[in-house]
Amino acid sequence: MINPLFEARSNELFSQYNQVIKPLIAEIEARSETMPQPLFNEIRAFTDHIARCYFPDMPDERMKDELQKASRHIVRITLDCFKCLNILLFKNVENFERQTQNVDLKVLDNGEFYPKYKKLKREAADTVKQAKLVESTDSTQALQLYDAAYNKYVELEDLLKVCAEDVRWARVHFTTKRILKIVAWTVSVIVTGLLSLFISCDLIRELLIK
Repeated sequence: MINPLFEARSNELFSQYNQVIKPLIAEIEARSETMPQPLFNEIRAFTDHIARCYFPDMPDERMKDELQKASRHIVRITLDCFKCLNILLFKNVENFERQTQNVDLKVLDNGEFYPKYKKLKREAADTVKQAKLVESTDSTQALQLYDAAYNKYVELEDLLKVCAEDVRWARVHFTTKRILKIVAWTVSVIVTGLLSLFISCDLIRELLIK
């Protein structure tokens, strides 16, 4: 007969795993095409504590202790999932800034894009910082903060998608202007060189005539 204590608590833990953790892991795998090793370790530890509850004649106190440890691993897995997703989303922001480092983002969307972008980026980074500060003392609050930071980064990602065409146009415009400047500089160098050569030839002819 299954212990009612174990059945109720394990159902809660597996429910959280199925409804919260599995979708987060699926997103991590979709974004990175890999599964971080720390998540494997935490999942293995979680299932190990649950498995110990199936030992015959397991005392209730020992079962409570194993379930509590399993619960802590569920929290740890959830935290690690959000932290991993926030890192992946932040890398997208870094990649965007690297690609647009020579583009004037302040002109996009009639000047409305850049303030939104800076605000969301700052709020996401500040929320991650707050989460890290409380993670060692209050895992519940840290989880809420990492979740909030994730939502900010997703909102930022959506903003970048909306303005993707404007950003592409701005990059093309910048590249075109740079090419035209290079062409103009090259032409000026060639013209200057030809003029210098022409003047030199005139001077040589004058000297020969004299």
